[in-house]
Amino acid sequence: DGYFIVGGASGAEGAVVTRARNHNVDTWSIDPSDAAHGWYRLETNYDHDQDVPAADDRRTPGYANMEAVGLADMGEDRLLEDVMKQFPTFNPHTDLTCIMSAAYGTYDCMIWLDPA
Repeated sequence: DGYFIVGGASGAEGAVVTRARNHNVDTWSIDPSDAAHGWYRLETNYDHDQDVPAADDRRTPGYANMEAVGLADMGEDRLLEDVMKQFPTFNPHTDLTCIMSAAYGTYDCMIWLDPA
């Protein structure tokens, strides 16, 4: 499976689309009625509706980091520094980090190379 994270230019326009080779597996849309995490969708290396392995739980800290920043203070810099670059979301196995915004016209991708 592969994940495609898509968003629009207005609030509540976004989804994580999970695709298999020849078909859509799941579409997980932003849901403002979800009081816990409705203003965003956090996707790690595991399907959102499945448990994560204990040895690679990036989801729980990712949620905690998103909530610590909060919607009112969220921006590209905070998302990168306070969420995406925090361990274990960012770890030695991270190859690529992208932050894109249709509303602000930003497209920033970082390829993380092993210094060895």
